[in-house]
Amino acid sequence: MKVLIDKKKCIGCMLCTELVEGVFEMDDDKSRVKEDAKINEASIRSQVRIAAKSCPTGAIKIIA
Repeated sequence: MKVLIDKKKCIGCMLCTELVEGVFEMDDDKSRVKEDAKINEASIRSQVRIAAKSCPTGAIKIIA
């Protein structure tokens, strides 16, 4: 699974960072995927999917 964030859509609401601290972090006023993010476990992948669905602007994209 690969996770991308569209910086043009991200409004920096921090919802994704609150939902999945181990994967997302803030970079100035936008969210980004941590360089050392471990997205191998099924439970983490599930949380990332929830964060993507919860993103108010649809900025989080998941590539299987």
